[in-house]
Amino acid sequence: MADFSSDLAKLRAAMAGLPHVTERTYYGTPGWMAGKKMLARLREPGVVVLPVASEADKHLLIEAAPDIYFTIPHYDGYALVLARMDAISDEELTHRLRLAWDILATPKMRRP
Repeated sequence: MADFSSDLAKLRAAMAGLPHVTERTYYGTPGWMAGKKMLARLREPGVVVLPVASEADKHLLIEAAPDIYFTIPHYDGYALVLARMDAISDEELTHRLRLAWDILATPKMRRP
């Protein structure tokens, strides 16, 4: 079994305060849902999958910070980017998760 412990702690801290987020196993690895949509998933130790607004945004992130963000052919055509957990700062991870939540949240989830 893969050791996700340090990644889990970092992701849980970054997600603190996001409403309607649940943790669950997603394709056999730890993941989080915003309502019924994937907010984040640990693809493997040290690599998290994050939703972005568009494929164009994914490529902009990869171009701007290739030490943090990357993709693989499996995610071609999807607005999902991979991030290296050891390279992404806590602040950047929190920011990306909040942006992803904003993309995925339904109007009902936004109500107080």
